[in-house]
Amino acid sequence: MTITNEEHFNNRNDKTEFHLLMNILSKTYEEIKPPLIKDTELMHKRYEYYLHPETLKALLYCMRNKEVVFIHKEETNISIRGYYFEDLQNLKDNLTYWLIPERNFNIYISNAYYTTIPKFSGSPTNRITLMRDWFVNNIDKIYNYDMLLDFDNPIKSTDKDKTLNGFYIMLQEIIFLTDLFNSEHVPYHIIPSGKNFQIIIPSNCFLWERNFKSELNKIEFSQDNFNENDFHNKVLETKLDTFNGKIETTIKLMKQFFNLTSLDTKGVGVLRKIRKCPYSLVYDKVCYPIQKDKKINQYENLIIGNPNFPQPKEELYLFNDNGEIENKRNVHKFLNKYMLDGRIYIGNYEINFISGDDN
Repeated sequence: MTITNEEHFNNRNDKTEFHLLMNILSKTYEEIKPPLIKDTELMHKRYEYYLHPETLKALLYCMRNKEVVFIHKEETNISIRGYYFEDLQNLKDNLTYWLIPERNFNIYISNAYYTTIPKFSGSPTNRITLMRDWFVNNIDKIYNYDMLLDFDNPIKSTDKDKTLNGFYIMLQEIIFLTDLFNSEHVPYHIIPSGKNFQIIIPSNCFLWERNFKSELNKIEFSQDNFNENDFHNKVLETKLDTFNGKIETTIKLMKQFFNLTSLDTKGVGVLRKIRKCPYSLVYDKVCYPIQKDKKINQYENLIIGNPNFPQPKEELYLFNDNGEIENKRNVHKFLNKYMLDGRIYIGNYEINFISGDDN
């Protein structure tokens, strides 16, 4: 039976720990109540897709050790953060409680990996405060961080022809970069996210030491006013010694070096940076990871209800996977070859960011 309102969860007979916890949130739907999807047929399809056992398994596989976030971007712009799922029942309960399928929420996961995230309770306002304090004070719970290359249409326009032209520019840049990765044996996942694409180089493919800081200095400088001592004082302490700082620097250098106009660099390196969860839905499109035998331009077929739609699976296809040790070597060689391992040139200055060892 399709859920049509929140009474479905409130009337459940099973008194699970989750159910008792949710009863504490008495004001949840008084304070935030995003509308249901108007297309009833689509709402039913989304519900059937999300609650299918294989979909739940695939989602949980991608959410392991990640912060999970539900965002409703339409009229409400609601963000529900701070979830950490370890079992299928807990995931299913939250999907049904928040009416994720029926209310057109998007599902995101963090780039960061956490050893644990506690269950936050209380009213939505108290929950936000508890969450903020915990994430600020528990950076030591982060043990890894993926590199996210987030590609977006570089042309923002109401003109459909201009928007389509921007889309083709984005596709060309993605094809260029993935061809380069393939030639250099760089491992990566690629995932469509609605009308955009995300390329992820997994965290275990880097040789850099795993240490993190939540605040990285944002330095504005040019060749005319560049002061080497000032640069060193402000940057070396924050970026050279942090894993996420190297991620930020590398992505920005990559955008500049390869002239990737569609590569979004906003928020890169931020510890709570999030991305679309693989196998989740963007309205009626599935963020289905691209497989070896599937082309980027075939992603339009990944719509729920399509008879040729592949069953979600508990895996993410990793291109150029040669085992963890070789993957690290190949990524390190690529970064060194194209001077993306932290080297930055400003005028006549060359500043070397420390990267991993070659062994």
